[in-house]
Amino acid sequence: MLKLNSKLKAYTIKRIVNNYNQDNLTGNISSATSIRKNINNQEVVNSMPKFCYETIKEEIKIIMPP
Repeated sequence: MLKLNSKLKAYTIKRIVNNYNQDNLTGNISSATSIRKNINNQEVVNSMPKFCYETIKEEIKIIMPP
């Protein structure tokens, strides 16, 4: 952002509920690692907005047909 002389401001958000690279799903707030590792588990739907889950599943069908 500095190199681009961007007017955007960056803010950090403290991670809550789970840790970076945590493998297990933790309800409605899960790490990206746990979501990737559990994408075929129906429980993952509770960890992200439904439209995101549906989009990911559609993309998986395209790149990895059954």
